[in-house]
Amino acid sequence: MNTRIETSSAEKLIFKCGKCGEVHSFDKKELTLDFEFIESSEREMGNENTYEATECFQCNNEGCDNEINISFRVWEYPVGTRNYHEVEIEDGELLTCFDFSVEFLSPESDDFDDENYIDEEL
Repeated sequence: MNTRIETSSAEKLIFKCGKCGEVHSFDKKELTLDFEFIESSEREMGNENTYEATECFQCNNEGCDNEINISFRVWEYPVGTRNYHEVEIEDGELLTCFDFSVEFLSPESDDFDDENYIDEEL
């Protein structure tokens, strides 16, 4: 199923470089979270689907070349309902992150992209 992820609530992603300690701050409007379907598993009330978006940042502190990777994950369970989300950071420390909401699109939606649709009944 296609998804559209929109950010809401807190306005900033703030993290500290794991190498030099430099604090970086990005407004949620500066990021484009392009979520991709990762996996699906069968559960009692149907499929649980996992989606992930990743962002890579280069520390801009003079002399530091650290690359900081941040993964945003959302679980949909039951289908059409956001069950859980998490943010993981590699080579840094997450200080604060904006909330992100999920709009799961169905094939009946005008915004639905059938080119990337996975028919679970195939």
